[in-house]
Amino acid sequence: MPCPHCKITIIKRSNNESAVSAAAYQSGEKLFSEYDQEQKYYPYKNEVTHKEIMLPPHVPPEFADRNTLWNSAEAQEKQWNSQLAPCFAS
Repeated sequence: MPCPHCKITIIKRSNNESAVSAAAYQSGEKLFSEYDQEQKYYPYKNEVTHKEIMLPPHVPPEFADRNTLWNSAEAQEKQWNSQLAPCFAS
């Protein structure tokens, strides 16, 4: 019998991690990080079957763009030890 699991980690700037990089990996898209001015892309990640951004009604529609969403999240956190985002992996 299969045993499904879900591993949740926190993307931390103190570990030299990036929320934009994690989003690029999980979605299989090319994203530009405004924090370190680098293009994030993982071309070998080809098993993405579904990707979706679900926003509450009160959020501006420009956050439906993955690049805008995650660059805005990183811009809000200024400290070197910021916790940027949760990362879900199965």
